[in-house]
Amino acid sequence: MNGNGIFRERERNRLIYDKVSSWKRDQEKAVQRVRGLPVRLRTQGLVMVVADLIRGGDPCDDRMLEILAEGLLGRTPSSNFLDLLKECIEADRGGYLKMQHEAMVLMEQTKVLAEALWANQKAK
Repeated sequence: MNGNGIFRERERNRLIYDKVSSWKRDQEKAVQRVRGLPVRLRTQGLVMVVADLIRGGDPCDDRMLEILAEGLLGRTPSSNFLDLLKECIEADRGGYLKMQHEAMVLMEQTKVLAEALWANQKAK
Protein backbone atom coordinates (compact mmCIF):
# COMPACT_ATOMS: atom_id res chain seq x y z
CA MET A 1 0.00 0.00 0.00
CA ASN A 2 1.41 3.39 -0.92
CA GLY A 3 1.48 6.49 1.26
CA ASN A 4 -1.84 7.74 -0.15
CA GLY A 5 -3.57 4.48 0.77
CA ILE A 6 -2.24 4.63 4.31
CA PHE A 7 -3.31 8.26 4.67
CA ARG A 8 -6.75 7.48 3.25
CA GLU A 9 -7.15 4.59 5.69
CA ARG A 10 -6.24 6.79 8.67
CA GLU A 11 -8.54 9.54 7.44
CA ARG A 12 -11.40 7.07 7.03
CA ASN A 13 -10.84 5.56 10.49
CA ARG A 14 -10.76 9.01 12.12
CA LEU A 15 -14.01 10.03 10.40
CA ILE A 16 -15.77 6.85 11.46
CA TYR A 17 -14.45 6.93 15.02
CA ASP A 18 -15.48 10.57 15.48
CA LYS A 19 -18.97 9.91 14.13
CA VAL A 20 -19.60 6.65 15.96
CA SER A 21 -18.23 7.84 19.30
CA SER A 22 -20.64 10.80 19.15
CA TRP A 23 -23.70 8.53 18.95
CA LYS A 24 -25.29 9.06 22.33
CA ARG A 25 -28.94 8.38 21.59
CA ASP A 26 -30.19 5.15 20.10
CA GLN A 27 -26.68 3.72 20.03
CA GLU A 28 -27.91 0.13 20.02
CA LYS A 29 -30.38 0.90 17.22
CA ALA A 30 -27.65 2.58 15.15
CA VAL A 31 -25.34 -0.41 15.60
CA GLN A 32 -28.15 -2.74 14.50
CA ARG A 33 -28.84 -0.52 11.49
CA VAL A 34 -25.23 -0.43 10.31
CA ARG A 35 -24.83 -4.21 10.57
CA GLY A 36 -26.93 -4.81 7.46
CA LEU A 37 -25.58 -2.01 5.30
CA PRO A 38 -22.47 -3.71 3.84
CA VAL A 39 -24.60 -6.57 2.49
CA ARG A 40 -27.29 -4.18 1.25
CA LEU A 41 -24.65 -2.18 -0.62
CA ARG A 42 -23.45 -5.34 -2.35
CA THR A 43 -26.92 -6.55 -3.28
CA GLN A 44 -28.85 -3.33 -3.93
CA GLY A 45 -26.14 -0.89 -4.96
CA LEU A 46 -25.15 2.50 -3.61
CA VAL A 47 -27.91 4.55 -5.23
CA MET A 48 -30.71 2.34 -3.85
CA VAL A 49 -29.20 2.24 -0.35
CA VAL A 50 -28.71 6.02 -0.24
CA ALA A 51 -32.26 6.57 -1.53
CA ASP A 52 -33.66 4.17 1.05
CA LEU A 53 -31.73 5.85 3.88
CA ILE A 54 -33.02 9.25 2.75
CA ARG A 55 -36.55 7.91 2.56
CA GLY A 56 -36.28 6.35 6.02
CA GLY A 57 -35.93 9.68 7.78
CA ASP A 58 -34.76 8.03 11.00
CA PRO A 59 -31.94 9.72 12.94
CA CYS A 60 -29.95 6.47 12.61
CA ASP A 61 -30.33 6.66 8.82
CA ASP A 62 -29.04 10.23 8.91
CA ARG A 63 -25.97 9.07 10.85
CA MET A 64 -25.18 6.53 8.13
CA LEU A 65 -25.75 9.16 5.44
CA GLU A 66 -23.37 11.57 7.19
CA ILE A 67 -20.61 8.96 7.18
CA LEU A 68 -21.24 8.11 3.53
CA ALA A 69 -21.38 11.77 2.49
CA GLU A 70 -18.22 12.78 4.31
CA GLY A 71 -16.39 9.65 3.21
CA LEU A 72 -17.44 9.86 -0.43
CA LEU A 73 -17.74 13.60 -1.02
CA GLY A 74 -15.38 14.94 1.62
CA ARG A 75 -18.14 17.05 3.11
CA THR A 76 -21.54 16.78 4.71
CA PRO A 77 -24.09 17.78 2.10
CA SER A 78 -27.33 19.62 2.69
CA SER A 79 -29.56 18.37 5.46
CA ASN A 80 -31.71 16.28 3.13
CA PHE A 81 -28.75 14.43 1.54
CA LEU A 82 -30.22 14.72 -1.95
CA ASP A 83 -26.93 16.08 -3.26
CA LEU A 84 -25.22 12.83 -2.16
CA LEU A 85 -27.82 10.89 -4.10
CA LYS A 86 -27.33 13.17 -7.12
CA GLU A 87 -23.53 12.71 -7.03
CA CYS A 88 -24.00 8.93 -7.00
CA ILE A 89 -26.46 8.99 -9.89
CA GLU A 90 -24.44 11.39 -12.04
CA ALA A 91 -21.08 9.65 -11.59
CA ASP A 92 -19.67 7.91 -14.64
CA ARG A 93 -19.30 4.14 -14.44
CA GLY A 94 -15.74 4.22 -13.11
CA GLY A 95 -16.56 6.92 -10.59
CA TYR A 96 -19.66 5.05 -9.43
CA LEU A 97 -17.74 1.81 -8.95
CA LYS A 98 -15.11 3.66 -6.87
CA MET A 99 -17.85 5.28 -4.78
CA GLN A 100 -19.58 1.93 -4.31
CA HIS A 101 -16.35 0.26 -3.19
CA GLU A 102 -15.52 3.10 -0.79
CA ALA A 103 -19.07 3.00 0.61
CA MET A 104 -18.73 -0.73 1.31
CA VAL A 105 -15.41 -0.18 3.07
CA LEU A 106 -16.87 2.73 5.06
CA MET A 107 -19.89 0.76 6.22
CA GLU A 108 -17.89 -2.39 7.01
CA GLN A 109 -15.46 -0.39 9.13
CA THR A 110 -18.32 1.57 10.71
CA LYS A 111 -19.93 -1.73 11.68
CA VAL A 112 -16.76 -3.02 13.34
CA LEU A 113 -15.98 0.22 15.19
CA ALA A 114 -19.60 0.71 16.28
CA GLU A 115 -19.80 -2.83 17.63
CA ALA A 116 -16.50 -2.39 19.50
CA LEU A 117 -17.49 0.94 21.02
CA TRP A 118 -20.98 -0.27 21.90
CA ALA A 119 -19.61 -3.44 23.53
CA ASN A 120 -17.31 -1.23 25.60
CA GLN A 121 -20.27 0.96 26.64
CA LYS A 122 -22.31 -2.08 27.63
CA ALA A 123 -19.44 -3.39 29.74
CA LYS A 124 -19.32 -0.21 31.81
